Amino acid sequence: GITGTGQGFDLPGRKLGGYSHQPPLSSLRQKALTAAQNRAKLEALLPHGPKRIGGDSSIKSMLSPIQAAAMAAERRLHDDLWCGSKSGHENEGSFGNTSSVNDVGPDLISQKDEMLWQCNACTLLNRRLALACEACGTQKGEDNGSKKTKVWSCKFCTLNNGIEIERCTACGEWRYSYGPPVSTTGPYHGT
Repeated sequence: GITGTGQGFDLPGRKLGGYSHQPPLSSLRQKALTAAQNRAKLEALLPHGPKRIGGDSSIKSMLSPIQAAAMAAERRLHDDLWCGSKSGHENEGSFGNTSSVNDVGPDLISQKDEMLWQCNACTLLNRRLALACEACGTQKGEDNGSKKTKVWSCKFCTLNNGIEIERCTACGEWRYSYGPPVSTTGPYHGT
């Protein structure tokens, strides 16, 4: 059962957390230096504070639609180069052959591209002899409506976006906005 006097704690007490003493000043300086160096490393890698991904919205007010379209085109070109948006099918049959697409001459690449057809519904590149899309099953010659109903063009950066999204994927502007003001100034105020 329960024993004891019922007055406070009946067991001997123990101090938790060990004993504290004042560390030497030299070790405190060393710890402060190490912490400062670690902070400097992190600041070099990561920006200060929260940052919005996709750029600054203030640049849109300074750019004309033509300049925004040019920037978006350059960004898409850069993404195509670095993100590998081309067909990623490698030689699947042999493990010994590790040649990449870059090893193939331009004539062979263009011949390879001619052997594919693009699906009108999901834009997948299919083999030339396939009668239906491998991803969505759409027939080869079938068109699910005109292209105008499938995409809308952003009035700020002119990117063509799918109708299922409400905001531009490049600049984040609303689909039904009227575009930038007609009397916008150029981005170079001092010149």
